[in-house]
Amino acid sequence: MFVFISFVSISLVSARIGYKKVCTSEGICGQCVSNADCSVSTPYCDTNTLTCQKCVTDIHCRHNGDCNSTCTNFQCVAGNRVCDTSTEVCYERQGLCLTKCNSDSFCLTIPYVLHYPNNGVCDINGTKKCYDCLITLDCNPQANISCGAQCSWSQEGLEYLCINSDTCKNGKSCTLANSAYVCSNPSSSQVIVYNYFLLLAIIAVVAT
Repeated sequence: MFVFISFVSISLVSARIGYKKVCTSEGICGQCVSNADCSVSTPYCDTNTLTCQKCVTDIHCRHNGDCNSTCTNFQCVAGNRVCDTSTEVCYERQGLCLTKCNSDSFCLTIPYVLHYPNNGVCDINGTKKCYDCLITLDCNPQANISCGAQCSWSQEGLEYLCINSDTCKNGKSCTLANSAYVCSNPSSSQVIVYNYFLLLAIIAVVAT
């Protein structure tokens, strides 16, 4: 009886503050399954408890005015790092105020972004922060290791990342096709060039 009354009470409270019950694919129900189910006052869904909270991770609390605050018991606890917005910007994932970028080459000084196959990309006209990429073509492949990576905004880290890359295997190479990098079999001309240099290498070995 107590459990039933508690369940009814929780349901009534949720209804009174404007939440509707939502359920996961496993049939577990609560206030939310994603941030889209939450209100402006408590915008983040804690997927462990299926409840809407003011914050779930430290990044939810961080900004130029308080760059190293933390989320404790779903409440933002103030830090002590305030960025000088005339020259600095907050890198929320690291909780650091760093100098605003003014070029892609500047991003070489920022250790938190990819430095291959490019230097990192500066969002000069926006946040003045360095990211792995701003568009997918910024995720150029490193040899045949990171082929077909896509540039995507990470809400978790508040940054653009190169994700979902492939490693080309079985003789395939990473080539640009229709504005996207894909693993493909080498063309006949590429095979001829490869065989030519392979023959030269064999001749050089034999000659020695």
